[in-house]
Amino acid sequence: MHAPHNRRLDPRTLGQRGELSGDPGLFPDAPKVAGSNPHGANPHGPTLQGIDVASPQGHALDWSLVAADGIRFAWMQTDATFARNWREARAKGVLRGAYQFFRPEVNAIVQADKFLLTMGALAADDLHPMLDVEVSHGMTAAQVIDGTARWVEHVEDRTGRPVVLYTYPSYWRDTLGQPLHSIGKRGLWIAHYVVDPVSGKVYNLRAPIVPRTWSSWLLWQTSGNKGPRVPGIPFDIDRDVFWGDEATFRDVFTLAGIAHADTDPIPPPLDSSEPTWPGTPTSKSQDRMRAVREHLADLSEGSAATPLRADEAKHTPLHLRSDDHE
Repeated sequence: MHAPHNRRLDPRTLGQRGELSGDPGLFPDAPKVAGSNPHGANPHGPTLQGIDVASPQGHALDWSLVAADGIRFAWMQTDATFARNWREARAKGVLRGAYQFFRPEVNAIVQADKFLLTMGALAADDLHPMLDVEVSHGMTAAQVIDGTARWVEHVEDRTGRPVVLYTYPSYWRDTLGQPLHSIGKRGLWIAHYVVDPVSGKVYNLRAPIVPRTWSSWLLWQTSGNKGPRVPGIPFDIDRDVFWGDEATFRDVFTLAGIAHADTDPIPPPLDSSEPTWPGTPTSKSQDRMRAVREHLADLSEGSAATPLRADEAKHTPLHLRSDDHE
């Protein structure tokens, strides 16, 4: 994902954004398989294709063509083109979500309030809000994590939705130190590119690397610039995949699925060894996240996926985990 007006990657940023899987120095433990996999296909079953959108120079998207290409979901940056994309994506049947590019040097609550105002009220079948965390802008790791946590809590309290967090492995590992923090209870959208954003070369990658803050991932951004183009979009676009069918996707990322039945579950206590921020255990959004986690656990128990070795577990989405390898 990208900050406004910064759609093209500079070669100097390679290894700092959207990880490249072909460099063993950067990713010695990156799982690889023979053959190219530019779309991040799920070896266990269906793959749902999506995109994330930050429109440069106000370019209009033809959502009819986007939908016809098999794109089933899209998260949109709350920028100048958001209102049009938000309206037209829904009209063409594409599941829609909103995200904000986080600027750690700016007050987190001010950013969150601006995001909420632009996004507006969410329908039950709209996707959970997402925060893109990939720059520090001179702030310390602790300040970035604290600001992220405050943004997450504020948006969750206002919407009753669990927030999805987007980042990429080397930033979270090398810049933020991949802390063991309760922020890891939120779903992870991980950027680990299988297509070099400068040369267009396709690397062999089975699944993305997951920072130790999380136990697994939910969404995988497989490519940005130089990735497979999408009809109806006149610029390079970020491609994303979810390993599962649309029914499962809706259960995980909306309030319209079976994981969100009318129940009032009690949020589980957080591990006492994990740092927390005010309101985490009692936030109303925790009820929703607990329901999602329970549903994913049920899916895992009944999964037909091939059992994983312990060293493979972190590379597999939570809802496809067939055994407990923690």
